[in-house]
Amino acid sequence: MFNFSEYSSLDYGYFYIAIAGTLFLVLQYLFTFLDIGDHLDADTNYDGNADGFDWLSFGLPFNLFTLKGIIAFVAVFGWTGLSLSRNDTSFLVSFIFAFCAGFIMMLIVALIYYGAEKLGENGNIEFEKSIGKQCEVYIPIPASNTGTGKVQIVLNDSLREIEAVTEGEHLKSGEIVKVVKIINDKLVVEKIN
Repeated sequence: MFNFSEYSSLDYGYFYIAIAGTLFLVLQYLFTFLDIGDHLDADTNYDGNADGFDWLSFGLPFNLFTLKGIIAFVAVFGWTGLSLSRNDTSFLVSFIFAFCAGFIMMLIVALIYYGAEKLGENGNIEFEKSIGKQCEVYIPIPASNTGTGKVQIVLNDSLREIEAVTEGEHLKSGEIVKVVKIINDKLVVEKIN
């Protein structure tokens, strides 16, 4: 299978690219599974944004050019190019197909990490998104800010019970109310007329 005496210089180029990409790919995933390298990350506390590099994502909702994606690109590019080159495909055709295969692999890696990131749930309640929403009184709310009750409201695609007050009349359980503002992480609600 690997008779190196029959390799052309193009074959050697693809072969070395494939070996380097595969070696880095194996090391990368080995380090990931063994959880090696996390302590080497630097904490920069950077609050700005890199607007100058937005064009690299081509308008996609995920980062296409990541280290893992580039390593996958190099490995697949090398092996695809070597396979096509060994089957007497012209340089241009083997390069184009190898580039496309590498790009597809880079896209697959980006999609896998994007999907994994979306699986993580943010448990923070964003109270600002509740303003204007309707909800149901769960625990009665005393009139004129004299005490707190609770309402059931859908936030971040889940039903939540949140403390609420009212500036108006007493609200009974089961009444439908509307959130008008937020004060100290408590919803201020009013009865819907």
